[in-house]
Amino acid sequence: MNILFLRGINDDNKVEPLLSTDGQMIFRIDGSASIFRHMYAQEPYASSLVLFGKKVDQKSISLHEKPDVVFNEVSDPDSHKGALARGEKLCSGFDAPIINPPHLIRRTTRDQVARRLSNIAGVSMPLTVRCRPKSPDDIFETIEKESLAYPVIVRLAGQHGGTSSTLIRSSGDQDRLHIYPFDGRDFYLTQYVDYQDDDGLFRKYRIVVISGRPYFRHVLIGNHWMVHSSSFEFVRQRPDLLSEMRQRRLAFDDELAPKISAAVQEIHRRVELDYFGMDCHIDNDGKLLLFEVNANMNVLHDPDDTLKEAVDKIKQGIHRLIKSKIKTT
Repeated sequence: MNILFLRGINDDNKVEPLLSTDGQMIFRIDGSASIFRHMYAQEPYASSLVLFGKKVDQKSISLHEKPDVVFNEVSDPDSHKGALARGEKLCSGFDAPIINPPHLIRRTTRDQVARRLSNIAGVSMPLTVRCRPKSPDDIFETIEKESLAYPVIVRLAGQHGGTSSTLIRSSGDQDRLHIYPFDGRDFYLTQYVDYQDDDGLFRKYRIVVISGRPYFRHVLIGNHWMVHSSSFEFVRQRPDLLSEMRQRRLAFDDELAPKISAAVQEIHRRVELDYFGMDCHIDNDGKLLLFEVNANMNVLHDPDDTLKEAVDKIKQGIHRLIKSKIKTT
């Protein structure tokens, strides 16, 4: 068995230098599913190939061994256009199954996914449009042109973790947009949907989908519409919420997964990826409000012991996925 993982450097050709636990210099590459790093880096039958971004020439690539399966980890269609183009060309020459082919990853921009996942029973994904504004006025003109209703979430394409997300509630919020560089970058404008529960809090699940099956990663609870890892600070002050998060994790496979299974399978069919993640709100009836669907989510690290079991299940699902592809050759 020979598994080849494709990773890619972003179009700015930047990586993040880090020190490993033993004091060695390592480099973290963004826009990657990070499966090789977290699962296969020490395996003799697995190797990785790093694809450069747009601004650097990369010599022709030759492999010592033909892979039995290729796992494309380059997963950000906004920030890794160059690496995905190189990966697509490379994969066209492989006589092996490709997990998450680059040409399908290129279809996972927020606006394309929102269109592709419309009109699924039990699923709602707010309208998202892409634009390249030259000024705040251009954003408000796009909102009107595309018939978006306030509030609207504004974010820079290719940035994650809520770092560039702003909620504008009316056309009078021009001052909130002066934080952005109007320098030719692409923006996403997303219709905001209120998902506040009856207790005034916001709950966001991260679900990993492998071969159409949903795997629980975590649920976060916050007192602000933008729920991210920083919400843990809020939850730590509330033992009742910590207990709730634990109960939701333990009950997922038996209670919630059956309710969302049919919807997840249809999402999988339309996205066409073997492996991806979903950030979403799930109500008591199992209806999904999707915030984001892509293969670029950080899921395999386990900084909290309570997440270890969930992460282990995801890793087992990835192992099964890879083995199933090899068996079909």
